[in-house]
Amino acid sequence: MRNYAKSGPLSVHAIAGAYVVMLGIDMEQAATEGVLGFAIMRTEHGHRGGEMWLKSLRVFPDVPVEPVLSLSEARAHPQVAARGVVHRAADGLPRLGFPARFDDARPRAAELVPDLGAHTASVLAEHDLDAGRSTRELREAGIGPRRSTSSRLRRLWLRLRRR
Repeated sequence: MRNYAKSGPLSVHAIAGAYVVMLGIDMEQAATEGVLGFAIMRTEHGHRGGEMWLKSLRVFPDVPVEPVLSLSEARAHPQVAARGVVHRAADGLPRLGFPARFDDARPRAAELVPDLGAHTASVLAEHDLDAGRSTRELREAGIGPRRSTSSRLRRLWLRLRRR
């Protein structure tokens, strides 16, 4: 298969065989100022799926080329472990910290995540939006947390784990 595509000053010629794809990439000289390089992403449609940057690529040093990882691959990556970005909290659930540093310190993720709507009443009261209504009245008006089966089961599971 042979294919040719042109977009503005960039043109690509591709010749695909049974096992190899040959690419010819050309850009008009006038358009190259400020260009740092290029990278090619391959989409794999087979058993693994996903996308990955081609490794046998000659790129300029300023262009980061890393594989696109799945969530499980990212959690198992040595750099994530070394930075301590993901850790298990007291309730046994994983917490994701912020990966960047401020003043040479990385903010740590909170140990406990508040339930949905846990602070609704206090925020409404702080801004005088509760109009003296009780939590039950607010909930009946559609304001605040709604009790669902999944939230009840989660609270029960957390309570049992603490024992």
